[in-house]
Amino acid sequence: MQNVSEIKHEKCYGCGACEGCPMEAVKLKEDKFGFRYPHVDKEKCTACGACLRGCPVLYKGNNQQGQTAYAARSRNQKVLSMSSSGGLGYEIGRWMIKKGGMVCGAAWDKDLLVKHVVINDERELDKIQGSKYVQSKCDGVYTEIVNLLKSGYPVLFVGTPCQVAAVKMAADGYEDYLYTMDIICHGVPNQKMFKEYLEMLGKKYSGKVIEFSFRDKQRGWGTVGKAKIKTDKKMFSLPIYKTEQSYYYYYLRGFLSRQSCYACPFASRERVGDITIGDYWGIESVHPEIKDIEKGISLMICNTEKGKKIIQELSGIEMVKTDLDKACRYNGQLVKPQGYDEKREELMQLYIDGGWKSIEERFDKNIGVRRYADRVKAMVPRWVVRKIKQNR
Repeated sequence: MQNVSEIKHEKCYGCGACEGCPMEAVKLKEDKFGFRYPHVDKEKCTACGACLRGCPVLYKGNNQQGQTAYAARSRNQKVLSMSSSGGLGYEIGRWMIKKGGMVCGAAWDKDLLVKHVVINDERELDKIQGSKYVQSKCDGVYTEIVNLLKSGYPVLFVGTPCQVAAVKMAADGYEDYLYTMDIICHGVPNQKMFKEYLEMLGKKYSGKVIEFSFRDKQRGWGTVGKAKIKTDKKMFSLPIYKTEQSYYYYYLRGFLSRQSCYACPFASRERVGDITIGDYWGIESVHPEIKDIEKGISLMICNTEKGKKIIQELSGIEMVKTDLDKACRYNGQLVKPQGYDEKREELMQLYIDGGWKSIEERFDKNIGVRRYADRVKAMVPRWVVRKIKQNR
């Protein structure tokens, strides 16, 4: 194999590490659905193999040194309220900045696209807070991180497992200063589809979506989001219930992810990051003794000695050891990849035929009374929901 053009689409993660080609021979381009894949300029390519040395498809490492799992959350109520679950990304990022290092994570840009950014100011950590259910662009980020590591700056990288594998391969030889945190990933849709969905949502209310959150804690810890919409006359917030919004609904059903997500080798107990974080779904059943979970709580898995060092030095979180086997029962992507459903192909064909409008029409036609399920659930007090789950 001479370059990444020989890697099949169903295996490519679209992480962008190959764009670090020293000859600038590799560029990621969108396919007809909007998923990005590498294209190699044969006139520039010298077959040096640099694009392959950074490709997580070829990742063979496993640096686990005994896993310890925790139920954890920030002690800072403001941080907790701004986060999707327990606020650990913020707290661990703050730990790194206090050490004089840099933090790299996914942030919204002004056009509501998602890209990885490098920050070194605690006041900017809010940019990388919150779940973003769309694949982040890492254009130029891996090269920037390697240059920082070469200069002696410690860096914390937060991303999907495939992105973490990519940055570790890129940093080969400079790993001492690199700290990594992978998220429990449920698959990644693409930015083209998401942008079309936002445009459609804005037009529906005769305005434009200027802010978006997949997880809004104002309605409790769960899967209710929020969109801020600006019209000529006013600005207002719209609750995003997953059973009322086509993008959110099909994302959670696993219909929008790129092909490689359905056979992802990183969706397992063998984690690639020093620390793994995600929502601790099922906490009511595993830890009924933990109170006040309505504000959110994370599952945190320490995978390496570096991970242990981070946890030992953290002062801003409260945590309780947990049974990882039990946690896996409620967090499927710690056991296996997202399930594939043939209906995905139907949606992809609809998109080719008529863009997101066609997918929206299918959603409106098929959802029926289920559309109101989440809105009704949101009316049930969280303590009632918790009681029901505890008694299952």
